[in-house]
Amino acid sequence: MGVTIKGRASAICCTLGRDHLIHEAVKCFVDQTYEDKELIVLNDHAGYPMRIDNSKYPNVKVFNYDTRFETLGDKRNAGVNLCSGEFVFIWEDDDISTPWRMEESIRFLTDYPEYDGVKNSRVIYSLNDEFCGIPDTGYYEPTVCYRKEFLDKHEYCKENVTMDLHMEQFAKLYVLDPSPFFWYVYRWGLGVWHISGRGADNSKENYDEFLRHARIPNELITTIEPRYNTDLWTNCTTYLSTELSDQDFQAWKEVISKFL
Repeated sequence: MGVTIKGRASAICCTLGRDHLIHEAVKCFVDQTYEDKELIVLNDHAGYPMRIDNSKYPNVKVFNYDTRFETLGDKRNAGVNLCSGEFVFIWEDDDISTPWRMEESIRFLTDYPEYDGVKNSRVIYSLNDEFCGIPDTGYYEPTVCYRKEFLDKHEYCKENVTMDLHMEQFAKLYVLDPSPFFWYVYRWGLGVWHISGRGADNSKENYDEFLRHARIPNELITTIEPRYNTDLWTNCTTYLSTELSDQDFQAWKEVISKFL
Protein backbone atom coordinates (compact mmCIF):
# COMPACT_ATOMS: atom_id res chain seq x y z
CA MET A 1 0.00 0.00 0.00
CA GLY A 2 1.39 3.39 -0.99
CA VAL A 3 2.00 6.25 1.41
CA THR A 4 -0.98 8.60 1.74
CA ILE A 5 -0.14 12.06 0.50
CA LYS A 6 -1.27 14.98 2.63
CA GLY A 7 -0.36 18.53 3.53
CA ARG A 8 -1.74 21.80 2.22
CA ALA A 9 -0.60 23.02 -1.18
CA SER A 10 -0.06 26.77 -1.53
CA ALA A 11 0.40 28.41 -4.92
CA ILE A 12 1.87 31.89 -5.40
CA CYS A 13 0.67 33.84 -8.45
CA CYS A 14 2.42 37.18 -8.98
CA THR A 15 0.59 39.30 -11.52
CA LEU A 16 0.65 42.80 -12.96
CA GLY A 17 -0.94 44.07 -16.16
CA ARG A 18 -1.63 40.63 -17.64
CA ASP A 19 -5.19 40.58 -16.42
CA HIS A 20 -6.57 38.90 -19.54
CA LEU A 21 -4.53 35.78 -18.65
CA ILE A 22 -5.16 35.57 -14.91
CA HIS A 23 -8.54 33.89 -15.52
CA GLU A 24 -6.79 30.87 -17.01
CA ALA A 25 -4.15 30.63 -14.31
CA VAL A 26 -6.82 30.66 -11.61
CA LYS A 27 -8.94 28.11 -13.48
CA CYS A 28 -5.93 25.77 -13.65
CA PHE A 29 -5.67 26.05 -9.87
CA VAL A 30 -9.39 25.40 -9.37
CA ASP A 31 -9.17 22.29 -11.56
CA GLN A 32 -6.31 20.71 -9.60
CA THR A 33 -7.15 17.20 -8.42
CA TYR A 34 -5.45 17.90 -5.09
CA GLU A 35 -8.11 19.17 -2.68
CA ASP A 36 -6.25 20.75 0.24
CA LYS A 37 -4.98 23.84 -1.55
CA GLU A 38 -4.90 27.63 -1.62
CA LEU A 39 -3.94 30.19 -4.25
CA ILE A 40 -2.28 33.46 -3.23
CA VAL A 41 -2.62 36.14 -5.94
CA LEU A 42 -0.41 39.19 -5.49
CA ASN A 43 -1.40 42.16 -7.65
CA ASP A 44 0.69 45.31 -7.29
CA HIS A 45 -0.76 47.21 -10.24
CA ALA A 46 -1.50 50.35 -8.25
CA GLY A 47 -4.94 51.78 -8.91
CA TYR A 48 -6.29 48.59 -10.51
CA PRO A 49 -7.25 46.21 -7.71
CA MET A 50 -8.54 42.72 -8.50
CA ARG A 51 -11.12 40.70 -6.63
CA ILE A 52 -12.73 37.28 -6.84
CA ASP A 53 -16.02 35.89 -5.57
CA ASN A 54 -14.91 34.08 -2.41
CA SER A 55 -18.33 32.53 -1.97
CA LYS A 56 -17.49 30.49 -5.07
CA TYR A 57 -13.72 30.28 -4.65
CA PRO A 58 -12.94 30.43 -0.91
CA ASN A 59 -9.42 29.06 -1.36
CA VAL A 60 -8.35 31.84 -3.76
CA LYS A 61 -6.99 34.85 -1.88
CA VAL A 62 -6.27 38.11 -3.72
CA PHE A 63 -3.92 40.68 -2.20
CA ASN A 64 -3.78 44.12 -3.81
CA TYR A 65 -0.95 46.56 -3.17
CA ASP A 66 -0.87 50.32 -3.69
CA THR A 67 2.81 50.40 -4.57
CA ARG A 68 4.99 48.23 -6.77
CA PHE A 69 7.31 45.66 -5.25
CA GLU A 70 10.85 46.64 -6.07
CA THR A 71 11.66 43.25 -7.60
CA LEU A 72 9.93 39.98 -8.40
CA GLY A 73 12.10 38.35 -5.75
CA ASP A 74 10.56 40.68 -3.14
CA LYS A 75 7.09 39.84 -4.43
CA ARG A 76 7.73 36.09 -4.23
CA ASN A 77 8.96 36.48 -0.64
CA ALA A 78 5.78 38.34 0.28
CA GLY A 79 3.80 35.48 -1.23
CA VAL A 80 5.71 32.87 0.75
CA ASN A 81 4.94 34.76 3.96
CA LEU A 82 1.22 34.61 3.14
CA CYS A 83 1.21 30.86 2.47
CA SER A 84 -0.23 28.47 5.03
CA GLY A 85 0.69 25.27 3.20
CA GLU A 86 3.48 22.76 3.62
CA PHE A 87 4.19 22.79 -0.12
CA VAL A 88 4.63 25.95 -2.19
CA PHE A 89 4.11 26.14 -5.95
CA ILE A 90 5.15 28.95 -8.26
CA TRP A 91 2.00 29.68 -10.29
CA GLU A 92 2.84 31.92 -13.25
CA ASP A 93 0.00 34.09 -14.54
CA ASP A 94 0.69 33.37 -18.22
CA ASP A 95 1.39 29.61 -18.15
CA ILE A 96 -0.88 26.58 -17.88
CA SER A 97 -0.68 23.70 -15.37
CA THR A 98 -2.23 20.32 -16.00
CA PRO A 99 -4.83 19.28 -13.41
CA TRP A 100 -2.55 16.71 -11.78
CA ARG A 101 0.48 18.96 -11.27
CA MET A 102 -0.08 19.56 -7.55
CA GLU A 103 -0.99 16.00 -6.71
CA GLU A 104 1.97 14.47 -8.52
CA SER A 105 4.45 17.02 -7.14
CA ILE A 106 3.36 16.33 -3.57
CA ARG A 107 3.34 12.60 -4.22
CA PHE A 108 6.97 12.79 -5.31
CA LEU A 109 8.06 14.84 -2.29
CA THR A 110 6.16 12.47 0.00
CA ASP A 111 7.98 9.49 -1.49
CA TYR A 112 11.36 11.26 -1.38
CA PRO A 113 11.53 13.32 1.82
CA GLU A 114 15.24 14.02 1.31
CA TYR A 115 14.45 16.56 -1.44
CA ASP A 116 13.60 20.23 -0.83
CA GLY A 117 11.63 20.47 -4.05
CA VAL A 118 10.84 19.07 -7.47
CA LYS A 119 10.54 20.60 -10.93
CA ASN A 120 10.26 19.40 -14.53
CA SER A 121 12.93 18.87 -17.15
CA ARG A 122 10.34 18.84 -19.94
CA VAL A 123 7.30 20.98 -20.65
CA ILE A 124 4.95 21.50 -23.56
CA TYR A 125 6.07 24.71 -25.25
CA SER A 126 3.69 27.22 -26.81
CA LEU A 127 4.62 30.31 -28.83
CA ASN A 128 1.87 32.86 -29.45
CA ASP A 129 -0.74 30.22 -28.59
CA GLU A 130 0.68 27.67 -31.03
CA PHE A 131 2.07 24.42 -29.58
CA CYS A 132 5.53 23.94 -31.03
CA GLY A 133 7.78 21.70 -28.94
CA ILE A 134 8.54 19.54 -25.91
CA PRO A 135 12.04 20.74 -25.03
CA ASP A 136 14.15 18.90 -22.47
CA THR A 137 16.38 21.41 -20.69
CA GLY A 138 15.73 21.28 -16.95
CA TYR A 139 15.56 25.08 -16.81
CA TYR A 140 11.84 25.47 -16.20
CA GLU A 141 11.88 27.09 -12.78
CA PRO A 142 8.15 28.00 -12.86
CA THR A 143 7.29 24.29 -12.63
CA VAL A 144 8.84 24.03 -9.18
CA CYS A 145 7.23 22.93 -5.92
CA TYR A 146 9.24 23.65 -2.76
CA ARG A 147 8.69 22.53 0.79
CA LYS A 148 7.61 25.54 2.82
CA GLU A 149 10.17 24.72 5.50
CA PHE A 150 12.92 25.21 2.91
CA LEU A 151 11.57 28.59 1.77
CA ASP A 152 11.27 29.71 5.39
CA LYS A 153 15.04 29.36 5.61
CA HIS A 154 15.98 30.76 2.18
CA GLU A 155 14.48 33.93 0.75
CA TYR A 156 14.43 34.82 -2.92
CA CYS A 157 17.14 37.33 -3.75
CA LYS A 158 16.26 40.85 -4.86
CA GLU A 159 16.39 40.17 -8.59
CA ASN A 160 13.86 40.02 -11.39
CA VAL A 161 15.25 37.28 -13.62
CA THR A 162 17.91 35.26 -11.81
CA MET A 163 16.15 34.84 -8.45
CA ASP A 164 15.01 31.31 -9.38
CA LEU A 165 18.48 30.06 -10.23
CA HIS A 166 19.88 31.78 -7.15
CA MET A 167 17.34 29.96 -4.97
CA GLU A 168 18.10 26.61 -6.53
CA GLN A 169 21.74 26.70 -5.50
CA PHE A 170 20.60 26.22 -1.89
CA ALA A 171 18.07 23.47 -2.60
CA LYS A 172 18.35 19.75 -3.02
CA LEU A 173 16.06 19.82 -6.03
CA TYR A 174 14.98 16.86 -8.13
CA VAL A 175 14.51 17.50 -11.85
CA LEU A 176 11.87 15.08 -13.07
CA ASP A 177 10.79 14.12 -16.59
CA PRO A 178 7.00 13.66 -16.32
CA SER A 179 6.50 12.39 -19.88
CA PRO A 180 3.94 11.66 -21.18
CA PHE A 181 1.89 13.12 -18.31
CA PHE A 182 3.37 16.60 -18.63
CA TRP A 183 2.69 18.97 -15.77
CA TYR A 184 3.08 22.27 -17.56
CA VAL A 185 2.50 24.32 -20.70
CA TYR A 186 5.12 27.06 -20.94
CA ARG A 187 3.64 29.90 -22.97
CA TRP A 188 5.74 32.58 -24.61
CA GLY A 189 4.46 35.53 -26.56
CA LEU A 190 0.70 36.09 -26.39
CA GLY A 191 1.32 39.75 -27.07
CA VAL A 192 2.27 40.41 -23.47
CA TRP A 193 5.36 41.79 -21.80
CA HIS A 194 7.56 39.11 -20.25
CA ILE A 195 10.13 40.12 -17.67
CA SER A 196 12.78 37.59 -18.75
CA GLY A 197 12.49 38.84 -22.32
CA ARG A 198 13.98 42.19 -21.32
CA GLY A 199 16.61 41.15 -18.84
CA ALA A 200 17.23 42.42 -15.34
CA ASP A 201 18.48 45.93 -16.16
CA ASN A 202 15.83 48.58 -15.58
CA SER A 203 13.12 45.92 -15.71
CA LYS A 204 10.76 47.83 -13.42
CA GLU A 205 11.01 50.94 -15.61
CA ASN A 206 10.53 48.87 -18.78
CA TYR A 207 7.44 47.21 -17.34
CA ASP A 208 5.97 50.57 -16.34
CA GLU A 209 6.57 51.84 -19.87
CA PHE A 210 4.84 48.75 -21.29
CA LEU A 211 1.78 49.30 -19.11
CA ARG A 212 1.41 52.86 -20.33
CA HIS A 213 1.04 51.65 -23.92
CA ALA A 214 -0.50 48.18 -23.53
CA ARG A 215 -4.24 48.74 -23.07
CA ILE A 216 -6.43 51.63 -22.07
CA PRO A 217 -7.28 51.61 -18.33
CA ASN A 218 -10.97 50.76 -18.71
CA GLU A 219 -10.01 47.49 -20.38
CA LEU A 220 -8.33 46.27 -17.20
CA ILE A 221 -10.40 43.81 -15.20
CA THR A 222 -11.56 44.19 -11.62
CA THR A 223 -13.06 40.72 -11.10
CA ILE A 224 -11.34 37.41 -11.79
CA GLU A 225 -13.68 34.93 -13.50
CA PRO A 226 -11.85 31.57 -13.65
CA ARG A 227 -12.30 30.21 -17.15
CA TYR A 228 -10.69 28.73 -20.21
CA ASN A 229 -12.11 26.73 -23.06
CA THR A 230 -11.59 23.02 -23.30
CA ASP A 231 -10.21 24.01 -26.71
CA LEU A 232 -6.84 24.52 -25.02
CA TRP A 233 -6.50 20.89 -23.94
CA THR A 234 -8.14 19.66 -27.13
CA ASN A 235 -5.62 21.55 -29.26
CA CYS A 236 -2.79 20.39 -27.03
CA THR A 237 -3.90 16.78 -27.45
CA THR A 238 -4.06 17.18 -31.22
CA TYR A 239 -0.50 18.49 -31.18
CA LEU A 240 0.77 15.66 -28.98
CA SER A 241 -0.73 13.09 -31.34
CA THR A 242 2.10 13.90 -33.74
CA GLU A 243 4.85 14.22 -31.11
CA LEU A 244 4.42 11.18 -28.87
CA SER A 245 4.63 7.46 -29.52
CA ASP A 246 1.27 5.76 -30.00
CA GLN A 247 1.50 4.22 -26.54
CA ASP A 248 2.41 7.48 -24.80
CA PHE A 249 -0.22 9.42 -26.70
CA GLN A 250 -2.97 7.00 -25.73
CA ALA A 251 -1.88 7.27 -22.09
CA TRP A 252 -2.01 11.08 -22.24
CA LYS A 253 -5.35 11.07 -24.04
CA GLU A 254 -6.94 8.76 -21.48
CA VAL A 255 -5.92 11.02 -18.60
CA ILE A 256 -6.65 14.43 -20.14
CA SER A 257 -10.06 13.29 -21.49
CA LYS A 258 -11.36 13.35 -17.92
CA PHE A 259 -10.93 17.12 -17.90
CA LEU A 260 -12.39 18.03 -21.29
